[in-house]
Amino acid sequence: MENIPNLEYGGYAFTKGIYSPLPMEIEKMHPDTSLYLNMENLIKTGTKNKALNKKVYQNMMEAEHCRLSLDGKTIWEDYPKQFKFLKTARNLMLHDFDLAAIDGGFEEVKKLLARARTDGWATRVGMKFPPVITEGQDLLNWISLRPNSTFYSLRYDGVMDEEKKEKFVSVCRERAIYTQLDYYITASSKDEKEFLDKYIQPIFR
Repeated sequence: MENIPNLEYGGYAFTKGIYSPLPMEIEKMHPDTSLYLNMENLIKTGTKNKALNKKVYQNMMEAEHCRLSLDGKTIWEDYPKQFKFLKTARNLMLHDFDLAAIDGGFEEVKKLLARARTDGWATRVGMKFPPVITEGQDLLNWISLRPNSTFYSLRYDGVMDEEKKEKFVSVCRERAIYTQLDYYITASSKDEKEFLDKYIQPIFR
């Protein structure tokens, strides 16, 4: 591909899973959702569920889009420059690969929501990629946010302890959360034997 003069390429596949920032003047720009206008009909007719297609398109177009981190580990100090109408936005779409891996990521999202719309149509959170969570309390933190109905995905690696699992069941009332949660129950086991000996009975219970 390096021999094609009019082609520029990038992404995680080319950088071994590490985000390679665009030039800073681009990273600091307010994302231009008008680029999707030419794709409106294609997106709205992409699947048989026309109502869902319309909602997906509307959510993307009406949201403030941003990336909190440029290295996947720390909060980028200039990320607020990406915003233009946060105070009135119906949705906040986050494009970081793993928000849970960013130091203070959850707390920063809460601060953002406090600055966003807080009336009867308070801003909801969506993300392009799911935060990868390994602790029950962290999961309880993330489900405390107001989720976008189609873009709020979470991933839990491991098996929740009984206390946190019961708390999750008792407090999680948002369908947008429990229908978009991936639960990788084998992630914390080093092999099949450990999973069968240590985790299979609690899971069945």
